[in-house]
Amino acid sequence: MKTVIRSDPFVHSVAIAVFLFAAGSVAAQTPKAIQLNETAFTFAMELIKGRQVIADGKGEWTKHRPSADQESDFIRLR
Repeated sequence: MKTVIRSDPFVHSVAIAVFLFAAGSVAAQTPKAIQLNETAFTFAMELIKGRQVIADGKGEWTKHRPSADQESDFIRLR
């Protein structure tokens, strides 16, 4: 596993972003509609605190995304 060590402000900003996203997602739903997976959240926070994060560059998530034609072919074949 590749580990990138970042300064504490980066780790804290990632932790805050994760928390705000989780809190925003929960707040947007009715109380009975969604429940936070506390085990997964705790594990994610431990990884962040242990600096076991990889900071993806801009556009890294779209590198391997299929084209619109490939997506259409996939849907058509299913």
